[in-house]
Amino acid sequence: MVQLEILVPNVIPNSGYEVVSKCSVSQHDLSDSARQFGRDRMSLLTSHFEDMEVTSCLIDWHCQRVLQLKMACKKATMSMQVPQKLVQRVCVWFSMRIHHPAVETVRLIQDVFGANSYSERSIYRWHKDFQSGRTKLGDLFRKGGPKLAQNATMVASCRRKVERNRRVSIHQLSASLGLSYGSVHSILHKDLKMSKKKGKLVPHVLNAVQRQQRMTFARDFLRTYRDHPEEQKWIITCDESYFHVYEPYSKMENRQWLTKDMNRPQQASIERSTAKVIFLPFFDKTGLLHAEFVQNTTVTSLVFRDILSRMRTSLRVRRGAAAWRMRHRYCLHMDNASTHRSIPVRQALEDMHLQKMRHPPYSPDLSPCDFFLFPLMKKKMQGIEYRTIENMKQAVLDTLATVTQQQWTYCFDQWIARCEKCLLFEGRYFEGMKFGLDG
Repeated sequence: MVQLEILVPNVIPNSGYEVVSKCSVSQHDLSDSARQFGRDRMSLLTSHFEDMEVTSCLIDWHCQRVLQLKMACKKATMSMQVPQKLVQRVCVWFSMRIHHPAVETVRLIQDVFGANSYSERSIYRWHKDFQSGRTKLGDLFRKGGPKLAQNATMVASCRRKVERNRRVSIHQLSASLGLSYGSVHSILHKDLKMSKKKGKLVPHVLNAVQRQQRMTFARDFLRTYRDHPEEQKWIITCDESYFHVYEPYSKMENRQWLTKDMNRPQQASIERSTAKVIFLPFFDKTGLLHAEFVQNTTVTSLVFRDILSRMRTSLRVRRGAAAWRMRHRYCLHMDNASTHRSIPVRQALEDMHLQKMRHPPYSPDLSPCDFFLFPLMKKKMQGIEYRTIENMKQAVLDTLATVTQQQWTYCFDQWIARCEKCLLFEGRYFEGMKFGLDG
């Protein structure tokens, strides 16, 4: 058994290949006349490749059979630390040196390497390059070639720049890193798993005291009404909101399904109408108790006091005398508007023997009117022009009548779920947020 060792130090610049490939050929497979090939062929190989060192004790190969690659390579055992493309290029060089035509070289390479062989075009190109005097097996450096961007260094550098400035654009990152736009885009989306998202608008930037107030409200509410569901029937909640004669579609709701060959529909910028009224509903878990419209004025403390007195009458009529005798158990929930905290309103609640549930500041996400009733009604009324205020008022009442008993019950169930989320997020706003993520 004789050994052929090929040392390939740094065949391709910056590739890290510094390995040894060993090819063993049995003595029995060699021709008797191979000694006349001898060391002169190996010295020829060494003299033509500056980046290869070839050592051998004996190559028993006949000059006419040395390039019978099919026999030789099938008997070889290769450690595949050296890429196969380098092995095939060596074989192409040998074929060229003994004046084999390119067609014969293609046949031999494809027979030996099978599906892993070079394409015919590549073999012809390498055969022609070696005939032209090329002595390098590695790929030549091409000026202006793409940089290797997806490496650990570039990814770490991109991460640091993004963490310093979350609003930085891909063009700015491309200029600072010296990479193409596509490379930076690939690093951000594939390697760093990042995407650029708009900031979510919130009613207020909560401080520590306000977050604690929200948590206190949620904790007390859950302790009273989640653990004792029968107490929920005593809650009456109310709020006020503007309803316009014409409410345009929002940007999200105005989207349409179109094919790729269709242009986006053009739409004029239409604002909501100036004609509007204030709508005040009062409801509990079983349904609507009282509703009023306020027009051509604002809801002052005196106006709201009069509304409360009329709500008391509606409560007595709708719930019956037995429920009215238990009115001291009713708890009226309102937000922290100055009207609701005024002295006349507090005095009216005392006269009616109604309790007032405190509400945390800047917390519309914990108010049933704001997170359930008003969005539900306005969504149904969007895009419809009612022309007159009276038509709009009737549409509001008709829409309110479509709310089912299951939806009223669902509203109070969601109220409990939102209080649980408020505690989970430690008093922060939680709509559209995922628990356990930064931000």
